[in-house]
Amino acid sequence: MSTQSSAGLKEKNDWLSGLQAFPSLEPEDWRDVEASTARVLEMLGEEHAAETSIEPAYRYGSLLYDRGDDCGALEVWEALIPHAQAFGRNGVAAYCAARLAKGHVHFDETREALVWYRRGRRWSKALPASHPIHGRLAGTQGAIYQHRREWSQARKAYRRALKNSAVDPALAHKWEGMGVEDLEAVRMAMLVDCYLREARVEGHSRESLRKAGQILQAAQEMASSFYTRCHCQLNMLELLWIKDDLGAAETLAMGLSALLNNPAFPEETRLRFRPPLAWFMSLIAISRDNIPQAQQHMREAFRWMRARRNPPTEELIVREMIDLYAETHRRYYGGFREDTVLATLEDEGAWILSLVEYCESRSRYLLGGHARKVEKACRILTEHMDRSTGESMPPLLEATYLRGAALLHDIGLLDVSWATLNRIRPHRPSDLRRFQSHALAGGRILEELGFPMTARMAEEHHEFADGSGYPIGTSHQTDMGGILALAEAVVSSCSPSYVVPTPRHLSEAVRDYLGPRARQFQPRALKALKRAADSGALAPLEVALS
Repeated sequence: MSTQSSAGLKEKNDWLSGLQAFPSLEPEDWRDVEASTARVLEMLGEEHAAETSIEPAYRYGSLLYDRGDDCGALEVWEALIPHAQAFGRNGVAAYCAARLAKGHVHFDETREALVWYRRGRRWSKALPASHPIHGRLAGTQGAIYQHRREWSQARKAYRRALKNSAVDPALAHKWEGMGVEDLEAVRMAMLVDCYLREARVEGHSRESLRKAGQILQAAQEMASSFYTRCHCQLNMLELLWIKDDLGAAETLAMGLSALLNNPAFPEETRLRFRPPLAWFMSLIAISRDNIPQAQQHMREAFRWMRARRNPPTEELIVREMIDLYAETHRRYYGGFREDTVLATLEDEGAWILSLVEYCESRSRYLLGGHARKVEKACRILTEHMDRSTGESMPPLLEATYLRGAALLHDIGLLDVSWATLNRIRPHRPSDLRRFQSHALAGGRILEELGFPMTARMAEEHHEFADGSGYPIGTSHQTDMGGILALAEAVVSSCSPSYVVPTPRHLSEAVRDYLGPRARQFQPRALKALKRAADSGALAPLEVALS
């Protein structure tokens, strides 16, 4: 990278700083971001690097991450490391490694996270004890152990982060964006968060909650910035909720809500903390057995997340949403009643449709109504199936499960990051692997929600009869899985999207699937498609697609 490239990076950083969260950008603006990132990666791939470009490149990655593009951020940090090492900038290389490790944790890739953590530790050894990277790496190790539910190891790592208290104030501001006292308060809050997560997952003891409360009180006394105060108050809110002190929790939540509504405080911070606050409000409502209010707060959390995408926060809230809806299913029906819920999707089962809406809101490729169009295509195909062979259950029940699978076939996209879903640049193998995992992730989520039959069908919506599909590449589909795979392929190829605004006509797609691509689909499903096309039964689908 030349000196000119360094100046260009600084301009790009100024431009990114002025952009809102990427999920709320207009399509042309998101294209500009992707083009800018491609250019930065191209510069980082050049042989001759300028030392003055190293820190602006690191900041570029940080700005991408803060605005929702975790994939682009990880690419930039990984590409930057060789240049940082070439100039002996081990601090930058170690910070990149720490950020890469944390990013892989959020992708549920703990093995890769550990590799990057160990590299960061190796590169940081020559740095003075006053450098904040030592505390950052200890906190990163804590996050890895916490993700693996190795609680005692996680707490030890977070305590090591706190021992890195004699941090150079100038370095703390430069690399962590806060003063030493605020940095220590944040690290205390991380330790508290570990105690609270363990309490929620494994069950809590008075002693662990007492320790968490003591640490949190010390953190609140040290917190001076608006960001750190909000962080500590959210921890306190969770502690009160775990202790079942709902009155105090609700009072604190109302006070924090008033703070976040105050325009005198930084908008970026206010947007960051709105989603988790709404989430905690939903937890309080659940504890009071008020499921409708809990759902309302959860939808509010999703609405705020569109204004500011934070990958760790979204991961946590999505997981809570799934637990909330599983609880809804159990409470309304006294256990899991898959067929009953699916048969009442416009009434008691309407919470299922809110999952569909949120899935589609996260992707620029799945325009609104994708799932309903797939459901319509499945209904038409099942009505034209040859029922003389292959029938495994009563047609009405079969259609009920297939309807649920069609509407929820993409629910696994909740486990895929926004940046992976909306990427314009060519996907790397790791990105494709993460995306393709959504079929199996969807099956797992549906099982958690109490829909085992629906889960089996939904897992097959990208499998092909010739074994060329994913995630498993099996050629042995169920009959209903084959119908769903064909319906999804037809709808996707005929739907306008962010990348293909003018798709092909339905009749053209039908000819393709009945001709050149017929080997990819089950004969029974193809016969149903031909019957529907010959009888004119595809007309309603054509209207929906247009």
